[in-house]
Amino acid sequence: MAARTLSFLLSLLAISTPPVQAENEPDRAGVQIRTTLHTARVSVPMDNWGGRPVVEARINGKGPFKLLIDTGTSFPVVLDDILVGKLKLPATGITRPRGEAGDLDIVDVGTMTIGDAEFSSIQGIRSTGVGCASMTGEGIQGILGLPLFKGCLLTLDFPERRVSFESGELPRPDGETIEYSADEEHDYGVTVTLSVAGVPAKAHLDTGSPALVTMLNKLQKKLPLKGKPRVVGMARTPQGEAEVRSAVLDGVLKLGKHKWAKPRIDFADLGPMLDYDVGNIGSRLLKDFAVTVDQKNHRVRFRQGGSGGG
Repeated sequence: MAARTLSFLLSLLAISTPPVQAENEPDRAGVQIRTTLHTARVSVPMDNWGGRPVVEARINGKGPFKLLIDTGTSFPVVLDDILVGKLKLPATGITRPRGEAGDLDIVDVGTMTIGDAEFSSIQGIRSTGVGCASMTGEGIQGILGLPLFKGCLLTLDFPERRVSFESGELPRPDGETIEYSADEEHDYGVTVTLSVAGVPAKAHLDTGSPALVTMLNKLQKKLPLKGKPRVVGMARTPQGEAEVRSAVLDGVLKLGKHKWAKPRIDFADLGPMLDYDVGNIGSRLLKDFAVTVDQKNHRVRFRQGGSGGG
């Protein structure tokens, strides 16, 4: 905030307020994470990797380590194999998530601190493949998924380059705040409905994706496009690779009250998208927003221009 006096008063309020604690409901893997916020609102700098949000965190007092916040990840924490060995995190079991070809090792992560936010009793995943290996050149050693933040509001403020955690809840849907699906059997993470040139299309919020919007190939025939989609590259996920095609939409893309005229849409049949029959909202669309996720009430707010607090 610009006013020194107001900042000072808020600091006093935060000091006199006891830590806020919350215990998450177990997720689909049976994980139960305790969240403790030592100030009313914890705010830390957001670094980025190709436009995707990165924060520094300590694990059991060691670090800091650079970790990517990826809302497209269904696990609370995924750590690079080398980091797991360095921290001597014990294995506690194995799991095979939907769409995976093999088993993944579960490890006891313990306690993670991000600024004045503390997350404890974390069971994470040891990554020996695509998950983190492709990021080591950027110094990123792991991924943080939405389940880690069930006990608080998570705000990713892209314009201000801040990540914050706080208690409370988002207001009822008003165009800026919208509801997202809570059907974990048929959706994953934050799945909302877009209007793509008048065609309703479900899409998943994926801060780990560098794209604007990606749709399944079958949607090409339903949408008005300016020209035939052309190949622009390959996309890589833990389930494999897929060709990406791109074309300009001859119409308007809508997300809640927000609109984009004639945006470029990508098309690809990526593993998770095929598994759940959804599209994908990437970080290139989110770069102008402060995005707040309220997992308790299944609401997400897209505040244009940043300043996601309050």
